[in-house]
Amino acid sequence: MSLHHSSARHVESSLMRESLVDKNVIARSEGQVSSILPDVNIVQIGGSSIMDRGRSALLPLLEEIVANQAQHRMIIGVGAGIRSRHIFSVGLDLGLPTGALAALSAKDSAQNAYMVSCLLAKHGFVYLEAPFVVQLLPAMLAAAAKLSAEFTFT
Repeated sequence: MSLHHSSARHVESSLMRESLVDKNVIARSEGQVSSILPDVNIVQIGGSSIMDRGRSALLPLLEEIVANQAQHRMIIGVGAGIRSRHIFSVGLDLGLPTGALAALSAKDSAQNAYMVSCLLAKHGFVYLEAPFVVQLLPAMLAAAAKLSAEFTFT
């Protein structure tokens, strides 16, 4: 089988035919890091480490998040828990493809995130589903900044 097709176009690049994990390639391609949202703190709540332990682990963490809400802009992510392990176990036994397992596991994270957002809703936190984060997050952060400048939340 030929690697060159008459309709294929090849873009000349220093990365062409190189391993992207090669240390020399990485060194040649490193650049300055730019913070996308430098004034935003990311808080990741573990599915297994926090959510699966229940209210005794989750509620004190949420209280701390609410207590720091006025001083810090936050994006809160929530991971998958034990349900994903069950999904993987059953799915592998059934021979489901990797993509199906990933989609099912994402539902576990989404369900955990929705539960956290329900607990934080009265404090002004909102839930964005994964497909909409990229589209709506900048607008939501801008609106939150404008509101916090106009009002004091208690």
